[in-house]
Amino acid sequence: MAVVLDGYVISDPVLNVPLKDHASVSGNFSYREVHRLAADLKSGAMSFIPEILSEEVVSPELGSSQRVQGILSVVLGLVVLIVLMSVYYRFGGVIASIAVLLNLLLIWASMQYLDAPLTLSGLAGIILAMGMAVDANVLVFERIREEYLLTRSLSESVEAGYKKAFSAIFDSNLTTILASALLLMLDTGPIKGFALTLIIGIFSSMFTALFMTKFFFVIWVQKTRETQLHMMNKFIGIKHNFLKECKRLWVVSGVVLVLGCVGLGFGAWDSVFGMDFKGGYALTLDSHVCEYNPEQMCSVLRKRFQQIGLSSRDYRVRRADSSEKVKIYLSQNALDRVEQIEGAGSEQKGSDYHLARVLQVLSDSGSSTTSMVFDASRGSWFKVSGQLSNKMRTQAVIALFGALGIILLYVSLRFEWRYAFSAICALMHDLLATCAVLVALHFFLQRIQIDLQAIGALMTVLGYSLNNTLIIFDRIREDRREKLFTPMPILINDALQKTLGRTVMTTATTLSVLVILLFVGGGSIFNFAFIMTVGILLGTLSSLYIAPPLLLFMVRKEEQNSLR
Repeated sequence: MAVVLDGYVISDPVLNVPLKDHASVSGNFSYREVHRLAADLKSGAMSFIPEILSEEVVSPELGSSQRVQGILSVVLGLVVLIVLMSVYYRFGGVIASIAVLLNLLLIWASMQYLDAPLTLSGLAGIILAMGMAVDANVLVFERIREEYLLTRSLSESVEAGYKKAFSAIFDSNLTTILASALLLMLDTGPIKGFALTLIIGIFSSMFTALFMTKFFFVIWVQKTRETQLHMMNKFIGIKHNFLKECKRLWVVSGVVLVLGCVGLGFGAWDSVFGMDFKGGYALTLDSHVCEYNPEQMCSVLRKRFQQIGLSSRDYRVRRADSSEKVKIYLSQNALDRVEQIEGAGSEQKGSDYHLARVLQVLSDSGSSTTSMVFDASRGSWFKVSGQLSNKMRTQAVIALFGALGIILLYVSLRFEWRYAFSAICALMHDLLATCAVLVALHFFLQRIQIDLQAIGALMTVLGYSLNNTLIIFDRIREDRREKLFTPMPILINDALQKTLGRTVMTTATTLSVLVILLFVGGGSIFNFAFIMTVGILLGTLSSLYIAPPLLLFMVRKEEQNSLR
């Protein structure tokens, strides 16, 4: 007799008496074995066969390398951020740097309390939260500077600066929190990780920016009896007609969108979407165990893929980063083709089955060196099923457009529908233009794909761009209340010039961190950092040259309709 569960024999007792309505199993069992057998007998077999939707194995060497590169890039980014803030804002920059460090500690403590692991999508949320924390401090410092030029009283300037900056900080942060709350309700792990860390980071950044830094500023003014405000003034008095120059940027944006459409039209559509959205396999190979360098190994692999009949759209081979690693991406079609090859990995079972078939097919190229490399690669691979990729794709679309819908509703309530429409159009421009750049680069130069990393980066870009736009709109709204008879074009240009220092400093500090992530963070974070860099540049330009002109157009259109 045998007790079988899901195809496995879990017990083989000897029958002493005929079976009737009940039975007992006796033997020399431990306490744990008794309870394990009882639990298995009670639960019984499942009514379905489980299907693995996603599985990942990272070798200790690769995981350690990624961890070291990630920590190093974050530390270097913080150092550069602290230096920039301290040099430009002097004492205020030192306070802001302390606030950012405290913000990181609060995020880390909250994640430890919630037992939430730090993933790449979580890192995206932290970067956005850090950027908004720096931006809040920069906004406060710029308002303090403006008030000081009017009153020449440092204590009054500090109080007025924090008071007048509150509405812009509150609106931009609350809008992001509402959009993140929607993302938190989705089932896809990476998107939930992004939303969770972002919400935690925003709450902690608002606390540090609005209360902690103010406390230190007030103590500094009272204790030192300081009467002079020491900050660099690189953007004071700059006269630039943003509305006049906007047409040039619109032309450049149009060219970028056309290039993206050309890339899609010439075949990039099938290969631009990553494994997260199409399903497939990813392998990381190490070339240092053989005489091949990474470029030679890539050539050997591509030749072998062609020999087994794979189309170029079904696989991608590239050097992972500046190290000796090579990365292979295989679509679901490629896996199906491998399945048709007789004897490939037939001796393997379980979760390594597909991996074994792929490695066997590739090593059949006749090169013993290639076989050595593939033997060394078994510790690092990643698989996503087509079913999970469809779910990820659907939820990514829901996340993006659901967040845009929440933003439209909130900005309409807090400002006016004209402001909301202009902000949403600018965000759509950022989304489409960034994707167009990715498609163009994917087709013409760098094989960058749109995957969950890209979605996290795009959501971060939208958060930054919205933050920039709302702060500019808040200044336009404030000036419009105080200057009722001033023409709208003058109000918009004045608001853009007043907020230019904040816009440039926030963008510069964020880009400095991203450039370090781009060159030091390693191949695992390259796509994310690259998309963020491109998106933040485009988002900053749209906040200056797209959203304000659209707002002016909407206001003029309404005025014309009212005169009829």
